[in-house]
Amino acid sequence: MNPQRFDSPYRPWPPQPGQARPSRPARSTGALIGIVVAATAVVIALIVVGTAVALNRAERPAAASAMSSGRAPSVTTPSKPMGIGPGFGLSDPPPKEPLITTVTNSTIGGDKDWLYFQTGGGRTIDLKATLVRPGRDYPDCRTLDRSGKLARLGCTQSADMVHSADGGQLFLNTVVFSMRDEAAAQTAESGYQDHDLTELDGTYRTGYAKAKYRISTVRNFFVVTLATAAAATPEAAMSQYLRVYHGSVDGVLIAMNMGRK
Repeated sequence: MNPQRFDSPYRPWPPQPGQARPSRPARSTGALIGIVVAATAVVIALIVVGTAVALNRAERPAAASAMSSGRAPSVTTPSKPMGIGPGFGLSDPPPKEPLITTVTNSTIGGDKDWLYFQTGGGRTIDLKATLVRPGRDYPDCRTLDRSGKLARLGCTQSADMVHSADGGQLFLNTVVFSMRDEAAAQTAESGYQDHDLTELDGTYRTGYAKAKYRISTVRNFFVVTLATAAAATPEAAMSQYLRVYHGSVDGVLIAMNMGRK
């Protein structure tokens, strides 16, 4: 298979050397310094106000009712701190559910046709792809990990799905590898090469003339999407399907663990 990463023009494998990965922007520390200075000012202000209140209270005479009766004022100790507990909004929050670290083909959409519709900003995106064969779940990564490097990095399980578009001229195949942790997933992404994914029958267009792929990570998941197409399939259509199809899987994986640990 000779796919090229992302939307680069089709060239025979191996890929040409010298392709640099985009660098990540450095984090800015200016906002953090501003926050620390502001927080320090607030703490100092609270200490000054608290001291003034304490002095003011110390100088006040006792309440007239207590002095006139000749009895010491009674003090009642609440059984529990006031303002804490149900009804006060300060009770302990419910514990978060643990992260979901494995995935099935049905979770990402491997059991039905794929549809995507979006409108806004003066344009509409309406994409459809037909299920080629039911998605599959694999108890390990050996079936899809041709090079074996993902297994060595700690891949524990995988799932795939396959759809076709453009009248069967374009095939889309997404594989999700469950890695042991986020670091392993990121290492898999940085070291991935075209020939690392096994070509299973029915996951690519027979006799394809061009191929592209996209990769990403979501927590401990490493995601690979391969697009293969006939020569007649327009490059723009192929790139759009690849981008949106791959992004839909990323969206599912993000939503799956939203609000969890």
